[in-house]
Amino acid sequence: MRIMIVEDEALVALLIEDILLANGHEVVGIADDALSALAAVDGDQPNLALVDVCLAGNANGVDVAKAFADRGIPSLFVTGNCPAEDMPIAIGCLHKPFTEESLSAAVACAERLLEGHAARSLPANMHLYSSFAANGR
Repeated sequence: MRIMIVEDEALVALLIEDILLANGHEVVGIADDALSALAAVDGDQPNLALVDVCLAGNANGVDVAKAFADRGIPSLFVTGNCPAEDMPIAIGCLHKPFTEESLSAAVACAERLLEGHAARSLPANMHLYSSFAANGR
């Protein structure tokens, strides 16, 4: 998959990138705030965005995910601040801290859902939002 990383902690972003590359994915960009995230996808639309909720400059990852959804880019929150309420703009949320295995499994689950298949099994620190869990989109 072609994946955009929206994460304001540089070391975490690099860790995510390493894990994605090791699993055969392409990272199309890394952004630490809303403006750079939106600019990065203007010419190079990813298949999926991994979005932290708290971003640099007091930016809100939920707003980034909404803007991505308007552009047809699905998001998966990867954050220590998972929105508790249902978020139809995102596939689900992987709670930090994560392991290499849980991030890999979460991305594989997102890929299956985006291909229209049911999720096989979720990592223990991941939950889906109802629109994706019900529809298997």
